[in-house]
Amino acid sequence: MALARLLPVAFLLFAETSIACTQPLALPIKNVTLTNGHVRRSIPFPIGTPTQTISINPGCNPMCSDAPPTTAGCITWRGGFYASNASTSRITSDVYTSGADPFDGAPDAPLGGAPPAPNARDPTAVTWVRDAVQLDLNTSLAEYPLGVLHVDAGNQQSLLGLGYNSTFLSTLRSAGRIASRTWSMFYGRVGVTPSSHMDGTLVLGGYDQAKVLGQGAQAPLTQDGTCPTDMIVVVSGMYLNFPNGTDYNVFSRQKSTSFKACILPYYTSLISMPYDLFQDLNKGWGDPTWDNTRSTGLNFWNVVYNTNVAPYSGDLSIVVTVGGVDLSIRIPNNQLFMPDITFGNSGELTVNTSRQVALVYPLLPPNDKDLAVLGRNFLTAAYLMANQDTRTFTLWAANATTDSRLVGVDEKGSDITGNGCAQTNTTITSNTTNPLVPSSAPSDTIAAPVKNGLSSSSIIGIAVGAAGATALVALAAFLIYRYRKRRGGRNTRPQHSYADIKNRLDDAPLVPPELAANHEHGSQYTYGRHEVSGNYSRFEAPGNESRSEAPAHENRSPVEAPAWESRSPIELPGPPVLQIPMHKSSNEWR
Repeated sequence: MALARLLPVAFLLFAETSIACTQPLALPIKNVTLTNGHVRRSIPFPIGTPTQTISINPGCNPMCSDAPPTTAGCITWRGGFYASNASTSRITSDVYTSGADPFDGAPDAPLGGAPPAPNARDPTAVTWVRDAVQLDLNTSLAEYPLGVLHVDAGNQQSLLGLGYNSTFLSTLRSAGRIASRTWSMFYGRVGVTPSSHMDGTLVLGGYDQAKVLGQGAQAPLTQDGTCPTDMIVVVSGMYLNFPNGTDYNVFSRQKSTSFKACILPYYTSLISMPYDLFQDLNKGWGDPTWDNTRSTGLNFWNVVYNTNVAPYSGDLSIVVTVGGVDLSIRIPNNQLFMPDITFGNSGELTVNTSRQVALVYPLLPPNDKDLAVLGRNFLTAAYLMANQDTRTFTLWAANATTDSRLVGVDEKGSDITGNGCAQTNTTITSNTTNPLVPSSAPSDTIAAPVKNGLSSSSIIGIAVGAAGATALVALAAFLIYRYRKRRGGRNTRPQHSYADIKNRLDDAPLVPPELAANHEHGSQYTYGRHEVSGNYSRFEAPGNESRSEAPAHENRSPVEAPAWESRSPIELPGPPVLQIPMHKSSNEWR
């Protein structure tokens, strides 16, 4: 399945913290300023020297499609390109020393979607390098293997693999930087007004207690091949919450009420659902006319209504059954509907208030038999935690707040009380042979790299990653360097216009895609720094001559973004290249 194919990699972890440190590592989900001056919402991921910052998603399967036909537009759509030739810390590598499986092709298409990627040893498809990666001010990776893709293979943005075989989580754990291979996520709020927008957080090694409400519901991670994240729940109820206080049971019209759904944090929707259920939902909020129009922008392939006012003014409550416990998640109206937001050729985000998007995805043929999905917008109202040590996941109703109270979680799934973090300047070397055991004691000097082989490697179609021995999950940083689409020399991009810019806001930080108070319905506005989503055609990023074709794909993950303040690059010493034998593939999420 999609998030499951990563390459095993050995790398150094440099951290200004002691091995005993159990304080979780929090990475923001926010607007990341790109090289074209515009922004893309997700996790800031600085690479190289000098630093190039891209925007990376927690577990997505990048594939190129429907992007603007210009370099600037594609930079925003992709969340940034990695220009390896511009980095002085870059080291040329190959598929073997990077630890990738040269026989491994694309990941399995999740829920019926992505096309296969070419062989990982094909130099026209993938270029292998090693470079520095900066996770935060205190945590860096040196000579990290990166697969720079020249072809299409999945979703819009790069991806951070957090599955059972993640070298990324396991190395942080073995170094003592985090207490367990646990990650948690609140996507934040992504409405189009300042009051409906909020940054999110990805927490490694624990969760943010300030952002959960009440008791969570827990269930085992289910590895049955149907859900890339192994997080399967049952949607057992759906209610429209009208402003007058009355509720409408959407399932009351259905012969079959409940259905299974997979939680995918990178999926560009609130929920995908059977078409019959969508028809009942549409009737519940007034039976507005839907002419099968879908968005090809930020909220890719969600329902579009050709009206300047959302057809429904209330909220939507989704009842999910997790481990036998019913949990009601209430989605505010401003996270359920928003204007159609598309990418402009200059990289700006264009907001069309004459088209309203409902963040729901009706499953029509040939996708009508697909497993339903609860996507990233579900995590605007729900808080998710996965523990790869206990093989469980927990879901709460989210408390949408900027407050933070990080709590570590140990390998048995218990909360860790107290900080336990002594801030000392130390260097830690990961142990890739036995990654769950700390490989060095605190030191004031740079430790020598360890040359160890890894088992259970695999590569995800479009990018790079890391995956370790059988008990690891990998970081798959899928970095798209340059893409070019040619189909008989003809532009096959969907025909939708990028209207004239009527209001441009260039001052950072902006809260894309927000609308100023004086915006009038029925017109389009362009934000100078914004987030993006999908249109596709030809485009290039400087410095590479390869080409790529990019078929359209429904399971994409775009995002929004406030501007990210860049940090000064941290010089990392260059240990020798680690020789890593190739191995057969495993699953990136597993």
